[in-house]
Amino acid sequence: MGIVTFGKRAEVCYNTETFGFFVKKDGVTFHTAEDFEPYLRLKDDTKLPLAAAAAQNTVSYPSGVGDGILTTLSDFPGINLTVSLYVWLEEINGRLHAELIPIEEDYETIMEVCWPAPIHSFDKQNGYSVVNLSNGRLYPDNYEGEIHTEEQRRLLTRGCYLAFWGQVSGEGGYLAGISTPWDADYAYNKADGKPMRIGIHWIPSLGKINSRREMFFDFFVGKCDYNTICLAYRDHLREIGKLVSLQEKIYKNPIVGKMIGRPIIHTPCIRVHRKPGTYNYRENEPEHNDQMTPFSVMTERLEALHAKGVNAAYVHVDGWGKMGYDNQHPDILPPCPEAGGYEGMRDMVERLRAIDFIPAVHDNYRDYYTDADSYNENQAQVYHNGTFVCQKCWAGGMQRKLCAKLALPYIRRNYMELKKHGAMPDGVYIDVFSITTLDECDNPMHRMTRKECQEERCKGLEYIRSQGMIISSEEPVDYTVASLDLVHHAFDCSDGKTRGIPVPLFELVYHDNLFVPCSLATNTGAPFKNNGFLRALLHGNLPYLKMDADAGQIAKVNLVCRLNREVALTPMVRHSFIGEGYSVQESEFENGVKVRIDLDKASYEIRWTDGTVTEGTEQSIALDKNSYTYTQLDR
Repeated sequence: MGIVTFGKRAEVCYNTETFGFFVKKDGVTFHTAEDFEPYLRLKDDTKLPLAAAAAQNTVSYPSGVGDGILTTLSDFPGINLTVSLYVWLEEINGRLHAELIPIEEDYETIMEVCWPAPIHSFDKQNGYSVVNLSNGRLYPDNYEGEIHTEEQRRLLTRGCYLAFWGQVSGEGGYLAGISTPWDADYAYNKADGKPMRIGIHWIPSLGKINSRREMFFDFFVGKCDYNTICLAYRDHLREIGKLVSLQEKIYKNPIVGKMIGRPIIHTPCIRVHRKPGTYNYRENEPEHNDQMTPFSVMTERLEALHAKGVNAAYVHVDGWGKMGYDNQHPDILPPCPEAGGYEGMRDMVERLRAIDFIPAVHDNYRDYYTDADSYNENQAQVYHNGTFVCQKCWAGGMQRKLCAKLALPYIRRNYMELKKHGAMPDGVYIDVFSITTLDECDNPMHRMTRKECQEERCKGLEYIRSQGMIISSEEPVDYTVASLDLVHHAFDCSDGKTRGIPVPLFELVYHDNLFVPCSLATNTGAPFKNNGFLRALLHGNLPYLKMDADAGQIAKVNLVCRLNREVALTPMVRHSFIGEGYSVQESEFENGVKVRIDLDKASYEIRWTDGTVTEGTEQSIALDKNSYTYTQLDR
């Protein structure tokens, strides 16, 4: 058939031979890369072009909401596969949808499907790509050198916090959103002097492609930048009910409101017990491998910090379980007997509340230790080839993975037991649920897809919330934001390995939906200075506070907390670079607050809602030890 044209709000030209497309909107053309051949990757790692299908049938496929083209492919050489490609234009908003629909396939035949082809976008003067690598990166088209995907390229991990990417040129830009991100990888590659290509890689679930895979494209003509793309994605989340504000979370669970403007403290571990062969085990240093701090001593250290002028904080306590940090999960009870057991933990919780420090604990319901009292191999995650995860990296030694379908009853058991003993904390951090790859399990007793895994993890997070506690996890990814109040990291990857320009894509989408703390430390390594204090101000984040903080460090924390009280519940509406280069940056919030930083000069300027301005340098705020006094919001 060659080229088939459809659409009214925009003109879509679909190539029935290459399965690529052109989109013409308001005089601007967006098109997939013509030299990219969509393909299947087979079990033996060979690539089979989609065009190799001997039987190809393309028909018009209109509906009440837009026109489209449906191509069905079958009779591939050497494999049993029938698959449909559906491209259609939603007329009300000009959104182009691309859907991969498996009809028939054999088990463990297809390792990935790469379609649609990447969109070709290149403007050497003004163009760049927008990539959600951790907190966000920009990759200019004029970058001299090669760029390629690092090890992590799975969506909904550190390799891609949010399920979209985009590109901008002088004529406009586009947003590529992934509607079914749980079974998807992505790859970005740029050769020297050539445009970056960002493409989707659909991966099988339990040995088969098995279900419809969907993505969409929004096209922007004229003035467009990464802010445009992020705010369009935010609007999409709002439309599908995934944008849950902190105000909504506070209404549901009022204790979350106490997090506003409050520093985060990570305590040293109550107990450390490292087994031979595990990470950081030192054969000739037994005192390093086994350590213990009583609950009472840890509480005294926190009370001493309070006496220095830290009037309120959120305290994350590590290693409080029976055998200490990363040991014997999910059987963590009773609290470490040598440190004081239930009585010691109950006393710690009560004393911290008395000084307005929110007591919270570290926990884990994925790492499944084989020496846990209730360990049962039948509850471990099983790959579809019948093998188990088996590793001994972390302190507690040999572990497998607890199937996420079985996690919630263990969470409920443990926190009901703590409640019975009067030792219930006010916050819980469930490790890795929000960052590590989604799991599959092929045990017929609890078979689980990646999509079901994300649902089960969110059930565990929501249970903690239902008990009136603040719920947190490791890093922010799309599917957990609605079920979390706090994450403990959001990296910007300024380590020189990934290149690109750090930008707060996550904050532009989710700033008023989640508390994200920031270390105030400074790393001057290439390619960009990572000044934690200035970054915390720019993003309106919460600060981390060290237990041994001096008065100068507390002064820095107080300024960051003051700013967070102004902007925690309001969206970030714009980020920009000022002047030449990337040192001077500005963020703007919906309530009118503006923050400008200069990484080269280590300086900042804050314009508050009342029109006043606070400015200074990192050094000056550290020296001015009595700059600000912490005052908890009346809420």
